[in-house]
Amino acid sequence: METGTLSRLEHRLSDETLNRGPDSLWSLKIPWHSSQELSTDRVVDLEKLRSSVLVNGDSLDRMVRRDEESNHGTTYVALTVALLCILQATLNICLRLYSVTVRTEEERQRVMDALGEFTRLGWLYYNHRLYFISTTKKNWTVSRDYCLERDADLVVINSREEQVTECVSGGGGGGGHFSVSQLCCHDNRYHYYLKQEFVSRQAGPYWTWIGLSDGDTEGTWKWVDGTIMTSSFWRRGQPDDYGGGEDCVATSLGDDWNDASCAIQYSWICEKVLVLDHLEAELNKEVMREEAPQIYGSPSSKTVSVGNTAIFSCRAWGRPQPTVQWLLDGRLLETDGTDNRPESVVRMNGGYLLLRGVRSGVETVVCMATNSAGTANHTARLLVYVSQLCCHDNRYHYYLKQEFVRRQAGDHWIGLSDGDTEGTWKWVDGTIMTSSFWVSGQPNDYGGGQDCVSTREDGWNDDPCAYQYHWICEKV
Repeated sequence: METGTLSRLEHRLSDETLNRGPDSLWSLKIPWHSSQELSTDRVVDLEKLRSSVLVNGDSLDRMVRRDEESNHGTTYVALTVALLCILQATLNICLRLYSVTVRTEEERQRVMDALGEFTRLGWLYYNHRLYFISTTKKNWTVSRDYCLERDADLVVINSREEQVTECVSGGGGGGGHFSVSQLCCHDNRYHYYLKQEFVSRQAGPYWTWIGLSDGDTEGTWKWVDGTIMTSSFWRRGQPDDYGGGEDCVATSLGDDWNDASCAIQYSWICEKVLVLDHLEAELNKEVMREEAPQIYGSPSSKTVSVGNTAIFSCRAWGRPQPTVQWLLDGRLLETDGTDNRPESVVRMNGGYLLLRGVRSGVETVVCMATNSAGTANHTARLLVYVSQLCCHDNRYHYYLKQEFVRRQAGDHWIGLSDGDTEGTWKWVDGTIMTSSFWVSGQPNDYGGGQDCVSTREDGWNDDPCAYQYHWICEKV
């Protein structure tokens, strides 16, 4: 086929293909010879194309290898940067953890120092709380005021927060009352029992106020934090609201709870929930606060014969720490020597006084505690006798009788009252009281209606006749 004819055929083929699309190529009709020549010529073109592809493919391989080498470098740089970022992040975390650890350690040390200082000031740490156990006695309201002034309150035995803490930390021993280990996390009585055991141990044998009262609604017992009492530890027969007005609750070791008049003076326990952010501020307030002296190791009256000695002791607490001094029959005993002291004074050393019975009679001994916030005192007596005194001095008989009654443990009613005429104290046999053994500051008719007399270790106290005490009968 001539070249011109082939060119025209190729041009026609191209136009047909373009105009009809690829599917129409095989419907084009040409002569056999033309098709053979066209095919042979196309084979030659394909061979040229193949050679070109091989040559170009070799170049392409080199390009790919160069690109791969370039990519390997980029990947290496990226990995290096990523590794540096990880190392920097790790370093930042380590520095942050170190900072937190240091800060936590410093805070822990500050907390420990603060707790140690609270302990030095008379507070007891137990189960993430601080407790103050009083050494003196006040009525329920004044006791609570004492706690509130110290950012605390009367102890509560109903705290859900405390139950969770005890459950996590294991709490104290159950004394064998609970044998199922799961009871810790599933029965609130376990937590209440642990708290009651702790409180009663701190109270000891003395009645001690807790933060429970039905003063708002008779019979509805509420804690000072506003929660309703759900578990109780009443002693048998209590609460009974005996005589009406028994709206406050006290506890003691082995005696559980008893409802009593809020006017009675008992010991008390304050409870402070620890808030670490405020601990140091509270400590500063506690350290700066002044408190008047309170005598808790009071001297008791003594009886000796002429020539023998008696020891009186007196301990006091206050802020700042009070100074203890002694008075004998109203005379202040000097501490700078013995020249001006009465002959009965053998030795005096702060809270201790040693007296000798020089002559028969009764001497009044006063312990006086003083600091910048105030003064407190307690009175005792020294009875000195000779064998003939029994027939010549009624005070001796009164004193011996009082000593006998005093040694009967606990508070007891005696046959003395001013129920007929306020302030005129008469014995049940109709005689007027002539010698007395009142506790310091008594009788005071506190709140009105304190017309009967009870005796205790440190002397007499006037109380409402409706109170329940032991009593002593006397048969002539």
